Amino acid sequence: MSQAEIANSLERLRRASLIDDSKRRVQRLAATEFIVHGIKYFYPPELGAYSRGMPTGHSAKPLKGKLVIEENLEWVWPDAEGKDRGLILHPIYESVPFAAQQDPELYELMALIDSIRAGGPREKKMAEEHLRKRLMSSRDRKIAHEA
Repeated sequence: MSQAEIANSLERLRRASLIDDSKRRVQRLAATEFIVHGIKYFYPPELGAYSRGMPTGHSAKPLKGKLVIEENLEWVWPDAEGKDRGLILHPIYESVPFAAQQDPELYELMALIDSIRAGGPREKKMAEEHLRKRLMSSRDRKIAHEA
């Protein structure tokens, strides 16, 4: 992302009260509510063909193995070098898989968000519980940026 995209994004988040006026602290309660109740409307799930990729949603930690999923219904972000196969679930932004590969905690959070976006009632409930627990119990997190 360019610096201008980042600056514009941070300003939109501030206006939506998802971060504070300094643009350095996430308003955790508001952000959690937005993700749980709004993410699927801003980033509706788009499923694609069966392909190779990086597991997401119920196919990745922390939900992997906690739900009974029909065979061949694994979800993946498209990745030609991926070792897993499943239905493509397009990420909310094209760079998400790359960023998730660099940060295991981010990867798990994005997989939970995908379960909220595209999952059935049980998946959504489990993902919401995990997400609330992680976001609400975490220490104050600063947003790293150079805006």
